[in-house]
Amino acid sequence: MHLVFMLIGLFLGRGKRANVLLSLDRDISCFSMMGMLNEPFDKVYLAVEDCQALATQLQGKLKAQGQ
Repeated sequence: MHLVFMLIGLFLGRGKRANVLLSLDRDISCFSMMGMLNEPFDKVYLAVEDCQALATQLQGKLKAQGQ
């Protein structure tokens, strides 16, 4: 799995192109470069094989949390 920080987001997955974009309602931080840099971002780009399966899982989690 690739883990790449962009200026505006985080890219996760094995592919070279993202096919899912998660827009967060607030910035979150992730430490990179062995914890030396604190990188805030508000978008997560994912390269997934089955977008519908991901959507189903996320909807189930949100319903379970009452959101």
